[in-house]
Parts: sequence; structure tokens; C-alpha cells
Amino acid sequence: YEMKMFLKTLNNIGKLYSISNCARFSTKIINVQNEVNFTRKRKMKAWHLHSYGNLDEIKLSEKYRTPFIRNSEEVLVKIHAASVNPIDVAMISGYGSTLLNVMRCNDLEFPLSLGRDFCGTVVDVGQNVNRSICLGDTVWGVVPVHLQGCHAEYVLVGADCITKKPKLLTDLEAASIPYAGLTAWNALFSTCLNLTSGYGLRNKRILVLGAAGGVGSIAVQILVAECAQVTAVCSSDATEYVANLGVTDILDYTSPDYCQNIINKGPFDVIFDCAGLGPSGAEKYPWKYLSYITLSSPMLKNTDESGLITGMIKNVFNLMEPNIKSFSSGQGTIKWSFFRPSLEGLSYLAKLVDDGKLKPYVSKVYTFDKIPEAYTKILNGHMRGKVVVNMT
Repeated sequence: YEMKMFLKTLNNIGKLYSISNCARFSTKIINVQNEVNFTRKRKMKAWHLHSYGNLDEIKLSEKYRTPFIRNSEEVLVKIHAASVNPIDVAMISGYGSTLLNVMRCNDLEFPLSLGRDFCGTVVDVGQNVNRSICLGDTVWGVVPVHLQGCHAEYVLVGADCITKKPKLLTDLEAASIPYAGLTAWNALFSTCLNLTSGYGLRNKRILVLGAAGGVGSIAVQILVAECAQVTAVCSSDATEYVANLGVTDILDYTSPDYCQNIINKGPFDVIFDCAGLGPSGAEKYPWKYLSYITLSSPMLKNTDESGLITGMIKNVFNLMEPNIKSFSSGQGTIKWSFFRPSLEGLSYLAKLVDDGKLKPYVSKVYTFDKIPEAYTKILNGHMRGKVVVNMT
């Protein structure tokens, strides 16, 4: 009898525990559903452009239309934090608008909201969204450059542009990584086809120019995690910061011996230009390399200045010319690399964070109403780490 009563008591406790869990889960779903219903009938705050120009064109609207799910693979996210990147400031003046408008198809160009990476809560999902993403999940992600950005209360993105936020990061820290991280990841693992995550980078000799910047600082951490032989280039006042990222071989580009030092360190398997030297930077010094990858290509500038067709023809020649010079002098290939949204890349970055091998550095935090000041900070250049906007 005592055993029977004991088992009955355990059963009752189990029922109470299940009811408690269900109640908490139901409360979470109800709260998120209330958020969904609220967003469907309200306007939101957003910073946007109505025309290209300077920073004065950025305006705050409190009656910006809240986006809604338009296809079955989209996700609506309420923004907690978002970062500000150089591409945001460049787009204010119309940079890339010719090609980006083609990518937008029939979507309107203006009003245009900026912002490329974020952290926030999922408040609505399309019917075909993977079940690993649920209402109420805290996620981090990116917005493709041709779509409406995340410097707003809500953003609509494809499910392949987000993953769950790494638990070790705060919302502000999480918002600082995705855009710069995917730019670095794409350059090292997609653009440079001879490097592969897990084994291709080990013992490769890689020179990173601009190692203290947003992309460069993440690139060197990826390379250290992959056991590459990293040589990082930065200014003298950034050497301590770069050393704290795990790099032991650091060159100061302001040193009078810089040119000779860089020659002595070579040859390199890859030179990764995060410093804005561009394709012509490949011949700036007599260094030796198998691949030279730059983030500063003339592609968008050419299409802006010459139109889509003529601009793309110029791009072909602009890519071929330095490669012909490079091959004729016994060097390797020169490649352009760009930011590219990638679920695989986000998952890779999240694993590095979880393993303690990727750490963000947020240099400055602004409130939502101070976003123009954040843009000014980026415009002034020479950043250490990332500028982040607190949306809450």
C-alpha cells in the first residue's frame, strides 16, 4: 500500500510539473502571438532615406510601415540591437544603387532603411520555415544589402539569414559579429577555394592587412582557430588589441622597416586585404603570394558611374588587368570578395563563439535615437571593433 501511494504521489508531481512547463510555454507563445497581432496593425520607428546625399538625409520616422510575411520562408524579427557598418554610410550617398536596384526587382528603392546585422526576437514565421526557428527564439542574423535594413524596430529576412544567438553573447555583442564575420568567412572559405574549414587552413601562411578593423579582427580569430600561420598588419597603437585576439606575429605598417619585414615574412599562401588597398595593392610591395584577396573592388563604383552593362564590362577588364600583371611577374591570382549571407557561415561563427575562439569587441554603443551619431563615428574611420545600436 505504501509503495502504491508513493508511486501515485510521484505521478501527481509529474503531472504538476508538466502542467507548470506547459503553462510557461503557453505564456511565451501567447506573449509572442500578442506581439505578432500588434505588429500587424501598427506602424514602427525606423531610420530611413528618401533620397541619396549626406548624413542629413537620414530621418527618423515613427510611422514607418511594419513589414509582414510575404512568402513562406520569411521571418519577422523584433530588433534588440544592430550594428553600423561602413556599407551603411556608403549607401547614404547612393553607392551601389545601380546594381542593387536591379537586385531589388520590383521593390521600391525609397524609403530605404539601412543596417545589415542584428540580434532580436522572432515574432512571426512563414509556413515553410525550418522548425529549428520558433516564435520567441532569440536570433542573430544579417540582411542582404539590397533589402530593407534593420535600423528599425522590426526587420523581415529569409530564414537562411538567421540562426539562434550564441548563449555566451549579450544582444549587443551578438549584433556586432554577423556582417563582418560573414565577410571574413566568405573571403577565406569561398573566394579562396584552396582553403577549407577544418583542414585547409592549417599551417597556411596568411597575411591580414587591416587586422584591427571590423572584418580583419574576426578574420585573424578565424585563422588562429584554424591553426594557420597568421601575420597581422596594423598601426602601432593597435598592436596590443590585435595581440589580445591571439596573434603573435604582428607588423606595424608605420615602421620604417615595414616593407623589408613583410618581404622577410613571405612568401604567403594568401594576402587578405581588409585595409582598402584594392586590387592595385597587390603590386604595392614586392611581396610573394599565391592568392591576393581584397574587399575593395571597383564593381559597384563601375556600375554606378557607367551603367549596368558598361560597368560590368569594365569590371571584367579591371579584374583581368591586375591578374595578367600578377601572372607575368610570377605571382598568384588576385580576387575580389564580398559579403554574402550564409546559414553555413553563421553556424560556423556560432560554433567558434561557443568554443571560446571568437570574441567580439564593441567599441561604442549608441541609443536608437542617436543613430546619425553612430554613422558619423563610422564615417570618421580608423575604428577598433564595432559600433552597435541598442534598440531596447
